[in-house]
Amino acid sequence: EHVAKKLASPPTPAQLTHRALISKDNSADDVLRVASELGAELQPSNLCTAIHKTAQLCRRGGSSAACVARDPRLSTLMRDGIGHTESWTPRQLCHVAWSMATLAMGNRGCSKELLAATSQAFEKRVLAEGVPQDISTFAWSLASLLAVDYGATLGVIVQASTLRLSEFGPQDLSITAWSLAKLLHEDRRPLMTLVSAEAVRKIHDFGGRNLSSLSWAFAHAQQRDLPLFTALAQECTRRISELASQELPITLWAFAAVFYPAESVFLVASEQTKRSLSGMDVSHVCNTAWAYARAGPR
Repeated sequence: EHVAKKLASPPTPAQLTHRALISKDNSADDVLRVASELGAELQPSNLCTAIHKTAQLCRRGGSSAACVARDPRLSTLMRDGIGHTESWTPRQLCHVAWSMATLAMGNRGCSKELLAATSQAFEKRVLAEGVPQDISTFAWSLASLLAVDYGATLGVIVQASTLRLSEFGPQDLSITAWSLAKLLHEDRRPLMTLVSAEAVRKIHDFGGRNLSSLSWAFAHAQQRDLPLFTALAQECTRRISELASQELPITLWAFAAVFYPAESVFLVASEQTKRSLSGMDVSHVCNTAWAYARAGPR
């Protein structure tokens, strides 16, 4: 019956536009072309979809993010979106913020205005409607843009995170901690203490990237949480092969930065480091050497 009703109801113009924007064969240029051709006919939800899909395709390597960020068609979408942020859902607001972070936009012109409007709308709705994925991703977006002037938004994100922390998974916990540490948010410590306790309970579910992000966050924030670093050391020792060429140096640096005695990690990491050297850039090699010199086994 449900299928019959769907077949009997023709798609709306907004639904047809959505399908055109998310076509699997699209490139970022195709998305911008479709959106540009429709112009004022784009519904608010379509504006959000066009911005988000463009950023997604750039992230997958199909187009240069720097070139797309300068495309006047994207600027038009962002300018048009400023007046519609109040009608977007928290997930759509999150998608737009993520898109600006992915394209390294948000600090100039219409993208700055859109980020401000998106943040204000998110503040109003996140406490009542936000879910862990949206809360943590919006925090990541602000941190990636180094949006230090958005203290009010971060304050509400801290409140929302505190209320729903038991629902946060490994990705949400590590991203939230990373974001607060990246921006050195002044009210970060109480929430990061709660994140630490929650992470210790769920540490066996963390992937390599989550372990790396979490260890970096607490080291960068100069929050030497011993129960957390003990759990991290045990987990990294057991699962060292899951730390890729970028994640391994960051994790070793974190243990060394807080001077945590993680000899077991450094011992099992030596062979993994040798295997990962070809995938490391100069900064990763330097961080690894520094970490072994400071805290490695003697």
